[in-house]
Amino acid sequence: MTKEEIMQPKDINAEMEILSAIMAKNEAILDIVGIINYSDFYNGSNQLIYKTMEELYKEDIPIDPITISNKLTQEKL
Repeated sequence: MTKEEIMQPKDINAEMEILSAIMAKNEAILDIVGIINYSDFYNGSNQLIYKTMEELYKEDIPIDPITISNKLTQEKL
């Protein structure tokens, strides 16, 4: 384990709670955009999902598992 891994605070459950809250109520993203950046997520998959959620929000597309999956497929990620 590297020094960065030891010092990096992480809470995968908290990350998943944030993503779930946004999917349950898309407007929740307004409360965290500008405060949390995708790079603040420790888990790489959660980083990608949050970044995709931000993009969907900017494009005025509803944020749900299907639109996230479609966006990721379109971008071949």
